[in-house]
Amino acid sequence: MITRGLFSYTYLLVIVLFLSPYYIHAQKNVNFLDVFYEALSKDSTEKLVYNLTAREFVLDNYEQLYISPKTIIAKYPDAKRYLVKDSLFIIKCDIQLGGKIMDLSTIDPKIEFKNMIFQKLEMNLNLYYKTLANEVFFGSALSFENVSAKSFITFSNNFQLYFNDSDFQRIHLGAGVECPGVFITNSKIDYITINHTQTHSIVLKNNKINRLKITGSEIKKELRIEENIFDPLKDGEPVSFLIDAEIEYLYLTDNHFLKSEQHQEVRIIPSGASVNISNNRFEEHLHLGNKTRSFFEVKGNNFSTVCLMASLPQTPQNYVSIKWEDLSNKMVWKPNLEDSIYFGKTDKELADAFNFNNLISSYGKLIDVYKNNRNIVDANKVYLEMKLFEQQRFKHIYKTEGGSINYFRLKLHQLLAVFTRHGTDPAQAITASAWLIVLFSFIYFFFPSDWDVKSKPQMISDFRTFVQKNEHGYFKPFLRLSQGVIISMFNALILSVNAFVTLGFGTIPTKGLAKHICILEGLLGWFLLSLFIASLLNQVLF
Repeated sequence: MITRGLFSYTYLLVIVLFLSPYYIHAQKNVNFLDVFYEALSKDSTEKLVYNLTAREFVLDNYEQLYISPKTIIAKYPDAKRYLVKDSLFIIKCDIQLGGKIMDLSTIDPKIEFKNMIFQKLEMNLNLYYKTLANEVFFGSALSFENVSAKSFITFSNNFQLYFNDSDFQRIHLGAGVECPGVFITNSKIDYITINHTQTHSIVLKNNKINRLKITGSEIKKELRIEENIFDPLKDGEPVSFLIDAEIEYLYLTDNHFLKSEQHQEVRIIPSGASVNISNNRFEEHLHLGNKTRSFFEVKGNNFSTVCLMASLPQTPQNYVSIKWEDLSNKMVWKPNLEDSIYFGKTDKELADAFNFNNLISSYGKLIDVYKNNRNIVDANKVYLEMKLFEQQRFKHIYKTEGGSINYFRLKLHQLLAVFTRHGTDPAQAITASAWLIVLFSFIYFFFPSDWDVKSKPQMISDFRTFVQKNEHGYFKPFLRLSQGVIISMFNALILSVNAFVTLGFGTIPTKGLAKHICILEGLLGWFLLSLFIASLLNQVLF
């Protein structure tokens, strides 16, 4: 009974293998050139699969193997009939390569694909060495030049991957991949996904890329993204660019992120030692989260809107440099993909206390950074922009709720903005105080005072003499009149200074309306000088 069952299962297995659409070779070792020569004759409905775990791939030339029309024709002259467009081969079937490059101890394979168009190329190759010296490990190369494919999927280990002057709809590095580096230059890629991969370096330079996602990966050395154009696909995806990985050094420089019709955002959430984001143009919304340990620099960028959720390093041994001119009037709040951008400007937004406080909190993070770096100028600029949002919210609260407390809170906020720029500019407080003193002195000039008993009557007499025609002419009366005006104005100015700084009079040296004005000036002076002192201390103790 058992024997019959085993026979049945064996028979079914043979039938399944025979009817399988996959073409699996029986031999153990396969030459690389043989694989692609065989692929030339297959149509687009077939698949060429080499995925036996015991299979080893043999290279004709261990130092450098070219998979190109030239080398295939050199071995198989009849392959010329497949040439198109000046030494270009089109591989119509899906190729799936799985196995290992045969055990190598003294040689280092470099495999280059050139001048070929693939329907789909999937690789699960591994290099095995008796001794894994670093110079061997980092020298192994799998490169593509002038190659086009709908999809390139790899689970390869130990190969450095190079793409140059190529066109791929998708490049995918799957989970568990361990490769020394990925280098993509001068290419057009619709979609790059690097998911749960371990690598030392990734360099993307001078490419046109529609979407990039690097998630859950560990990049032990650097991720360098330079001089690329990111043009989002029109497929409704909420994120066109995502970096959420452990990266030792991230350099994002001189890139252009184009605007999409679906408003797809850019999300950068790196963890590691260093982040440098410089001279980029972001036409899309940027979500900037950060868990950098020591170096964080953002400068020379052109932003549309930025949600700053970064956990910025603030200890003295760390370096944080963020150019405020880049972020001014660009900061918003948008923590999650499904949320709308919160600007904090409309009545509906100002009524949302939760999102408003989160937006203010992001400003507070920047203020702390500038204070820790002793950058008082930028800290004050951030603080003033934050205070503008607070003033708009106070207006909204008074408009919707009313009340004397809300009224005076708004007016005090507006007064602080004019008089001391919310405690950030003591010089403006001095200037405003000086103008108030001069204004009140002009008022006192037209009123009599105990400090100006002689000058005003003499000035009135000199004025009458000046307007009368006599043998003395006008010049000498004008000089006497001017002298009286200056003395009377000086006395009025001293009276205004005394009232403003509240030095005290004993009795107020004026009467009538001027006396009440003097009391008002004393009250204003006491209040405004208190604000000036507080503003001065705020900047001195910065």
